[in-house]
Amino acid sequence: MTDPSRPEGPGPRHDQPGWGVGSSGGIEDGAAEPAADESSRRLLRQDHRFEQWVLYKGLLVLLLIAVLIWVRQTFLI
Repeated sequence: MTDPSRPEGPGPRHDQPGWGVGSSGGIEDGAAEPAADESSRRLLRQDHRFEQWVLYKGLLVLLLIAVLIWVRQTFLI
């Protein structure tokens, strides 16, 4: 007879830390090493800076397009 407390199939194992209902599976259980944690933080900061750079450049392009449309509508009628 099977154990009713164990899930059937290849689902998540609830006896492992970081698994189960309400768990984010993150590093809050202290499983990550400090060096790896610092490295991942640095990568996240670099990724965030790149996203900000892309956002600002995109907004600048949209502003330039809006100004060009306004100039064309205003002076070239």
